[in-house]
Amino acid sequence: MLPFAKMTGTVLFAGALLVTGCSKSGTTDPGDGGGGGETRDAAYYVDQGWASYDAGDFIDARSQFERALNLDSTYVPAISGGAWTSIELGYTGLSQSEFERAIAESSGYIPAHGGRAVTSHAEALNIPQLAAERLPVTIEAASKVLELGGENWQFDRIESIDARHMRVLLALTYFEMAKYSDAQAQIDILDPGNGLNPGDPDYTRLLLIEIENERDQL
Repeated sequence: MLPFAKMTGTVLFAGALLVTGCSKSGTTDPGDGGGGGETRDAAYYVDQGWASYDAGDFIDARSQFERALNLDSTYVPAISGGAWTSIELGYTGLSQSEFERAIAESSGYIPAHGGRAVTSHAEALNIPQLAAERLPVTIEAASKVLELGGENWQFDRIESIDARHMRVLLALTYFEMAKYSDAQAQIDILDPGNGLNPGDPDYTRLLLIEIENERDQL
């Protein structure tokens, strides 16, 4: 595993896996973060959930997302919102299953794929015996975000979760799997002028430095 880590909320993430950030409560885009309800419907409670999330009251946020689901058990933004809140509460395994539930309801729902990438990687780090299983899932999920959303995608509820974040996460995960050429392919997209040379005897160290540099810019 890589020799750096940061704590976000109560979950240990390596380098790039920062989840903190302000959401945009009140959005009317049902294809991303959901919300925008004007009556006390599921969308209304999703907005309330993200307002509590922004305030750092993750228990109340969780409660609001559950109220939304009580009104509509298949409302994907509420399932996903609850999953993002579970991350902040330290329930990585639960959030993983909730993101998978959201994807089962709507396979094109990009924030759930992004969340699945984040939580899979966190589990790989926190529970080393799961790394062989979770790291490939991280790659699959992060790649799906880029496939569906493109290079300009950004989660409208958590500003730090975007396409660039997924690229850095891919580079990090490939490095951890000793797939250095694949890691460099991601860095080449992020920083085409990086100057990395696989023939350099110090190549892996320099590659790691590049990944750290990209991580620090998130």
